[in-house]
Amino acid sequence: VVLDGASPPIKRDEVRRRREKTRQAALERDSRDQENKAKTLERRIKAGKAAGAGACYGIIVRELIQSLREENITFIVAPYEADGQLANLCHVGAIDMVITEDSDLLCQKIPNLLFKYNWDGEGILIQRNDLGSIAKKSRSLCLMDF
Repeated sequence: VVLDGASPPIKRDEVRRRREKTRQAALERDSRDQENKAKTLERRIKAGKAAGAGACYGIIVRELIQSLREENITFIVAPYEADGQLANLCHVGAIDMVITEDSDLLCQKIPNLLFKYNWDGEGILIQRNDLGSIAKKSRSLCLMDF
């Protein structure tokens, strides 16, 4: 198990800017809708539900780490984003597959990527060796170039 760490320093300012921009847009929108407080409240509740685990992320990660320790399951907390650690573990043969929501890992030459895996046990298996088969049928971009 490899977990993301903190945001990379180079991205921190951008993350702060995005967060502030989103907050400011919500404040402006809500101030325009002051006459319709029910509509504003409903929108905030909907946004909170859509955010999912984001608001509880720190708690979830701490509980996951505690459970992994109790079960003696090896894990790594990457210093920043885990992409590099996952790619390296694949390339040295320590792991056979990566399960992720992050399509950025396609560019890391990971041989087997299970993408969009859900609680029903469904997902999309992307095998790097299969990516080149598209180029044989058309003259479009070949994904093997990544």
